[in-house]
Amino acid sequence: MVLIAGLPMISTSCLALSGAKSVSVGTAVHSRYLFRGVPQVDAPVSQSNLDVALDLESGDSVGLGIWANMDLSNDTGNAVFPDGNGGKVTEIDFVPTYSTSFGGTAVDFGITNYNFANGVGASTNEFFVALSRDFGALGGGLTINYDFDEVEDYYLSLSLSKGLEVNEKTTVSAAVNLGIAGEDQGLAYWGAQASGLSDVNFSLSFYNQASEAVVLSAGLVISSIINSDYEDALDLAGIDTDNVVFWVGMSF
Repeated sequence: MVLIAGLPMISTSCLALSGAKSVSVGTAVHSRYLFRGVPQVDAPVSQSNLDVALDLESGDSVGLGIWANMDLSNDTGNAVFPDGNGGKVTEIDFVPTYSTSFGGTAVDFGITNYNFANGVGASTNEFFVALSRDFGALGGGLTINYDFDEVEDYYLSLSLSKGLEVNEKTTVSAAVNLGIAGEDQGLAYWGAQASGLSDVNFSLSFYNQASEAVVLSAGLVISSIINSDYEDALDLAGIDTDNVVFWVGMSF
């Protein structure tokens, strides 16, 4: 399903724009594609993004993100996506957002429109609200996702992160993310109609400002399914519940 009527803020006729805008384009190669801890493709993939943001006179901003996954092999391994799509785009997501802040807490809300191509799966839509703020040396975040289309259930993500500036061009970021899912989300994404803690991952990312407009990046993600019902269902399907992902990328 392609999202036709997005958020009201996408219509700029009723917004006062300050004129400031930003555009970012990026691409990265990942050793595998995980979604909420589950291998969608257990083989190398290429993932690209385009993000556009417009500042408003109020200090808020509106944005649109486009993200795509391309399988780099016809063999997806022990994963959700079917074989045979090497060199083809298997997922493209459209994400309109509105960003604001309240009392030191950054708030982003919008819709993620998931589109699966080449017979990969059924497309769907999720509404989300993402809250983030600094707690001393740590950053904390809570993202509430609700699928109002195919699944009709929630998925929550709690995160803690820490950034470190190595030098004027290089930064390192570490983060821990914990997922919590409802029963219908559990059935849709892990194969078991159970709710509770779902998955956890640790990520370590490196960023280097190679030039004024170019950022080079690399990192790893260590992910694990922690819900026993989800583990059992994925084991029966022959899908790994503990995974490591390596990636390298570049953004402009």
